[in-house]
Amino acid sequence: MSKGYAVVLGLNHVDPVHYDGWDGELAQPENDARAICEIASKRGFKSKIILGNNVTRLNVIYSVREAAQELESGDIFFFYYSGHGGQLPDMDGDEEDGMDETWCLYDGELIDDELRLLWSEFKEGVRILVLSDSCHSGTITKASVEEPAPENCVKKAMPMEYVRKTYFKNKSFYDNLARELMDKGANEKEVKAGVLLISGCQDEQSSYAFTFDENSAFTTALLQVLEEYPSADYSEFHKKIVDKLDKRLRGKQKPNLYPTEQCDLAFLEQNFLTI
Repeated sequence: MSKGYAVVLGLNHVDPVHYDGWDGELAQPENDARAICEIASKRGFKSKIILGNNVTRLNVIYSVREAAQELESGDIFFFYYSGHGGQLPDMDGDEEDGMDETWCLYDGELIDDELRLLWSEFKEGVRILVLSDSCHSGTITKASVEEPAPENCVKKAMPMEYVRKTYFKNKSFYDNLARELMDKGANEKEVKAGVLLISGCQDEQSSYAFTFDENSAFTTALLQVLEEYPSADYSEFHKKIVDKLDKRLRGKQKPNLYPTEQCDLAFLEQNFLTI
């Protein structure tokens, strides 16, 4: 019998010591994580929720590796993140814009290349579903981070000023991490599991949270779609979320659906969080 394993992350602030004075305060991500974890648990997933200052690099990496060791072919790993997206200089040349995308965890940034390395630890035949309610793209902080947010909205992206400050304050750490990833061949590692990513916005856009909402805009739409269309497959699920956000934000935030080559059609045709 197939198993489901969920790791759900939400943090309303980051450590200003690491981020050179920026605390990244948001009101919704921890609410997002609680709501998503409750759904995963109800659907039979072994669920682990990590909130606030416990969303550290070590805790997150350990939790994903724990899942990779436990899951077998036919099982599913669900990984959810709500928080800020950031950037760091790209050291291995795999990004056209010269920047690596990151998630802003409490005590430091988690690089997209690190995620690829973690996915390579999962066995062939495992399904990996990643939902990212953040600005997590290579162009976001250059193209639109300085654009004003829509009325009554906050942006889920590290300000460009702190992208630079955070890197230079922790330059030795991030440079060593980048070299370590290059030595491990992170960008060339074969990923045998099928990975499906649904991100909160397109590369050139931002993810938002309405100040009067309990949840972030993407997660609010996701929860509504789950209630209204419980039998939607992933493609339809994504489209319905896009439609809801388009009505609220008038095209300023369009979630992205990205299946890897190993993500087969059968995965895409399943209902959301089907074990």
